[in-house]
Amino acid sequence: MRLMVYSHDTFGLGNIRRMLAICTHLLDAAPGMSVLLISGSPMLHSFRLPMGLDYIKLPCLGRSDRGELSAKYLGTETGEVLKLRSDLILSAVANFKPDLLLVDKKPYGLKGELNDALEHLSKEQPETQIVLLLRDILDSPEVTIQEWKEQGYYQRSPLSTIRCL
Repeated sequence: MRLMVYSHDTFGLGNIRRMLAICTHLLDAAPGMSVLLISGSPMLHSFRLPMGLDYIKLPCLGRSDRGELSAKYLGTETGEVLKLRSDLILSAVANFKPDLLLVDKKPYGLKGELNDALEHLSKEQPETQIVLLLRDILDSPEVTIQEWKEQGYYQRSPLSTIRCL
């Protein structure tokens, strides 16, 4: 089985630690599984990875004090970095051909960077299962509901095909 895991990770260690723990558990539970983790974590290389897991490191994004995204290390516009990240994700999905895609927290990725990959899966690899991992709500329910409304998560396809855990 081929598992792809998407974790946007703009900063911090909590997301990547949690995703690595999930991957390790799944690898222990299903010997022979191959896991490809896609992450923007600048710390991913520092972790000891279990056998069966490899990763693609996306270019880093940072957040300003106002929460706005920007290129963290590359001297490019934010839109260019997001396009590069999106293209890398699409290429990984098209070539790795996962049986299962786990998406951490953001149904369409950071600023929609998963959209092209999800569209590809819908058209070219419809047998791929997509699972949205939702952790405990970090903000109040009202803040989360408002964010999901602003991002159009309730209205947009292929969210209807994503399973939430």
